[in-house]
Amino acid sequence: MFLLDYGAYIVISAAIIMPLYWILFAIYLPMKERYINWVSSKNWIWVNCIGFAGAIVGILGSFVIVLFIGDTILNYLAFFIVVVGSVIMTSLLYFESFILPGLILPAPHLVNQQSELYKFKAFIRIRVIGGIIFSIGFIVWGIEWLASGKLPLWSSICMMIGAPLFSLVFLSGNLRLLGVLLYSAGLLGVGLKILSAL
Repeated sequence: MFLLDYGAYIVISAAIIMPLYWILFAIYLPMKERYINWVSSKNWIWVNCIGFAGAIVGILGSFVIVLFIGDTILNYLAFFIVVVGSVIMTSLLYFESFILPGLILPAPHLVNQQSELYKFKAFIRIRVIGGIIFSIGFIVWGIEWLASGKLPLWSSICMMIGAPLFSLVFLSGNLRLLGVLLYSAGLLGVGLKILSAL
C-alpha cells in the first residue's frame, strides 16, 4: 500500500514543515506589526502556503498512523476525531491565508482581529471548537498508542501534550510554540518508528 510504503516520509515531512512554518512566520511576519500589515505583506501568502502544505501533509500523516496502529475501534475513533479537527483548522488557515488578503481593498476594516468578523460568535466558536476537537482526538489516540505499545512512549506523550498546546488558539504564543515543538518532536519519533518497521 502506497501510504504505508512511503508513510514514514510523509510523517517525517509533517514533523519538519510545521516548525519551519512557525519559524518563517516569526521571521517574515513579526508580531509587532498590525494584523492588516501582516496580511498585506508580500510574505503573507508564501509563508502561509508552507503552513497550508504542512497541514495537508499532517492529515495524510494521520492516515499513515491509523494504518500502522491497526484494527481497533479506539484507533479508528480517535483518527476520525483528529481528522475532523484538522479539517476545521485547515479550513480556517485557508481562509486567513488566501481569502483574507482579498478583503484588504474592498473591506480593510474586516482585516483586523478586533473587527466584527473576528468577533462574530460563529467564527469564534469554530476556531475554538476545531482546536478542542483536534486536542481530544490526540489525547484519545495517545491512550490507544500507549496501550498498543507500537509507538515510542516519549513520542506519544509529546503529541498528547503538544497537540492541545498549539491547537487551542486562546493560549499564549509561547505556549503554542512549545506545543508545536513537542508535537513535531513526537511526529518525528513516530515517523522514525514507522521507517524502522518498513
